[in-house]
Amino acid sequence: MGKLTAVVLLAVAASVQCLPLSKYSAIFITPDNIRYYSSFIDDSLVVQDGLIGFNPGDAGEVLFSVPLAGPGELDHNSVIKITFAFDPDDATDGIDHDPTVGITDGTNANRFYVRDSSTLSRDPPCEAIDATNHDNQISESNVAGQVTLTFVPYHRYGTCYTAQDGGFTDVGKFDLQLDLSEEIYLVVNRNNAGEVYRYYYFFIEILTS
Repeated sequence: MGKLTAVVLLAVAASVQCLPLSKYSAIFITPDNIRYYSSFIDDSLVVQDGLIGFNPGDAGEVLFSVPLAGPGELDHNSVIKITFAFDPDDATDGIDHDPTVGITDGTNANRFYVRDSSTLSRDPPCEAIDATNHDNQISESNVAGQVTLTFVPYHRYGTCYTAQDGGFTDVGKFDLQLDLSEEIYLVVNRNNAGEVYRYYYFFIEILTS
């Protein structure tokens, strides 16, 4: 997986402003409010059956982005936790379903790649992109329908947890440093062309000192 391309800059041409942060702030994104919170949403969005859906599109494109913190609001102690749930059938029934989810300053990004069931026999279910990773694998072939990502952007650390095989955690130190003097966004990308996604929710928690 390469570094972010100019497509991310499209995602952060924000008209939506993030709210001032307190020591603990949370955003709960659902099918009903994704348009309210997002600064950018791809045209492939389909909201139906209680799911945030994205139809097939181009490889690497941004599906949606959400402003999380204003310039300078995050510091060396700040932690961003992103929990999202998706329809696991999409990741097991032969539908290509490998999103990348992370945070960006509009130029650089810290992201995780979340795999479907097709490669779990040889690859971990989630893995930090452009990072030094712990080399972990699982023995299960089933896909957990919920993933929790944790980022410590100042220190370039992140973790990905899935409830598979007794609990799987990938720990990565990212190569790219986010500029915390810029606005920070959640960014969700399509991996391969033609992939389809259906999410129940995204729950973002932000802790600052």
